[in-house]
Amino acid sequence: PDVVKALQKLLSEESALKSELDTLQRAHAIRLKKELLASSIERSGYRLFVLQGEEKADIIKDIAFQLRGELQEPFVFVAATTEGARGLLSVMLSEEAVTSGLHAGNLVKEAARLIQGGGGGQPHFATAGGKDGNGLPEALELILSQVDAHAR
Repeated sequence: PDVVKALQKLLSEESALKSELDTLQRAHAIRLKKELLASSIERSGYRLFVLQGEEKADIIKDIAFQLRGELQEPFVFVAATTEGARGLLSVMLSEEAVTSGLHAGNLVKEAARLIQGGGGGQPHFATAGGKDGNGLPEALELILSQVDAHAR
């Protein structure tokens, strides 16, 4: 057997599979964003988007920045997700939410201890990761209660 041809074939197949996976992930992110837009609620003067479940961190970040770029109204986006057994928290805030006193980095930093982890970030976007995904419901509630405390 020709080793070089076999390797070229494998590399070509890998490239095609990566391209297909990227396409599927983009389609999944579009569907998730549509679901979020349809299921958002008004809470504490903000349009609230909550995402839960098992999702990859890069998909969540992509959706968060799309929301920030597309929405003109005050909003809060919170994702409490898992990737394997690991718990992930992500918060994106509209500019108006930030100027009203909310800080995404502070929101996730405090909640991260509930998933046995750490995190932080900027005033408008922050993430946290931890070993214990079981603490996500409590971490989500903590973040939402902090948003309620800063109601517009």
